Amino acid sequence: MTIPRFQIARLAALFALGMFGAAGAQNVAFELTTGDPAVLNHWPAGDALLATGDDVVNSGPSGFNASGPNANASYSYNAFDFTGIGAASDPWMPAGFAAMTFLEGTVTIDMAVAGSGGGPLLAAWNLTGTEPFSGHGPYSSTLAAINSGTYDPGSGAFTMNVDFAADIGGTPDTSETFVMAGEAWVVDLVTRSGGTGNAYVDNILTPVAQNAGASGFVFFLGTGIVPPANNFTWGMMPVVASMFGLAPTGTPVEQTTWSGIKGLYR
Repeated sequence: MTIPRFQIARLAALFALGMFGAAGAQNVAFELTTGDPAVLNHWPAGDALLATGDDVVNSGPSGFNASGPNANASYSYNAFDFTGIGAASDPWMPAGFAAMTFLEGTVTIDMAVAGSGGGPLLAAWNLTGTEPFSGHGPYSSTLAAINSGTYDPGSGAFTMNVDFAADIGGTPDTSETFVMAGEAWVVDLVTRSGGTGNAYVDNILTPVAQNAGASGFVFFLGTGIVPPANNFTWGMMPVVASMFGLAPTGTPVEQTTWSGIKGLYR
């Protein structure tokens, strides 16, 4: 499976000062970005990223599992391998995956962890999405429990171990101890100086967030193995998740100074 990895600049200090929302706020719900004509009916293809040069643009269902198209024009998705062994690979999707749901909803970030690291970055998610296979109907998922996690603000590396609930074709079920790892960025657009050093974040996602008038955004790209559901609604399956969400519209951004930021490293 080919999943790109990136390097980022140290932006962590921006968030230790409570950049999104009032001072002392711990959690912020970022809304996944949808409705952008630039990604309408786009599929991420081999680089696992949307709005890039290798995107496949097609309004029909995918060839392997008849996954619904990106009709909600989302920058976020979950891709699955229902075989559990990577036997099928759809060229419209990241290598090794053959089904996909394009997401909307919210992901909630622990802003204290975004600033200082050391614990789970994700605090919650509440997601819906297009159908990953014909006859499935809309997808939905919520975070049931956070078991453990790590985040390194300097490298962007994260891990998480969570329990989650999902609705598969009208049948709710839960997977426990789902482990995922990858890289994540929580980017402030008000006080940041310069770019992150990540071409996708700087050249594609940052302009989208700026044009939307957002004070900041979050971006995740991670992989993991979903455990079998408690009631056997689904079996073990690899997953890749990409999520891009904007800070809430109208959320005030607390100003600070670079001298204050530098002071955090003393």
